[in-house]
Amino acid sequence: MSKKELRNEYVFIFFLLVFQAIRIFGEEFEKPAFILTNIVFTLYVTMKIYSLRKVEKALLNPLLLGSIKMFLLAYGSTIFYVYLENRPLYEFIPVHHPYGYLNNGMIYASLGFLSMWHSYQSEIVKRLSNQFIKFITRKKQLLRFELEPRWLIIYGIFFFSIVFKLILISLGVYGVINTILSKNVDLPYMQYIITLSSAGSGSLLFLYLYYFKTGKKRNQFIIFFLIDLFFSILT
Repeated sequence: MSKKELRNEYVFIFFLLVFQAIRIFGEEFEKPAFILTNIVFTLYVTMKIYSLRKVEKALLNPLLLGSIKMFLLAYGSTIFYVYLENRPLYEFIPVHHPYGYLNNGMIYASLGFLSMWHSYQSEIVKRLSNQFIKFITRKKQLLRFELEPRWLIIYGIFFFSIVFKLILISLGVYGVINTILSKNVDLPYMQYIITLSSAGSGSLLFLYLYYFKTGKKRNQFIIFFLIDLFFSILT
């Protein structure tokens, strides 16, 4: 990690501590503490994502994908949705002192984000990972060099996962589209629908690997990626 990256990290931690420290002045400070923390977190995660722009095969980089789906969309974008709605926060988060709950979540998310970046770039972790792969594969390759999926199956799985996502949306139980209808939904097979709706990620992985290895199916890759990104934003 460069000196510039370390400096930016120290600045982020400093503001995180300052904004969270104002919570000690009373419950009325929980809301501004969350707003400020969320803004700084969003800016920092976005900056780290932007720093990967020149990395080879950046769209397949676990840091990029993890930063976007696990942190930016899950935590950094929270504020933009909450304040666009004209509903009390307790309708989204049915707990006492919801801003205190969100502030604690932002602390954990910040620690998780920093840990992910440090561990991914750690030489010690890389050596341990390589030793683990050699151990479980008996020093054989983890993945085969050839990659030629059965595209009918790949496209079919992705298509049906979208169908199940749309079913969840129609029931009002999908991500930020969660509505009052979800309180009345108690289907015995709901867990199966949720599981099948996420199956498209597996077929998308094969398309990722195939595109970055061969350079083929570029249009399919872009379309699948945008569709997956759209539903990730909704969640």
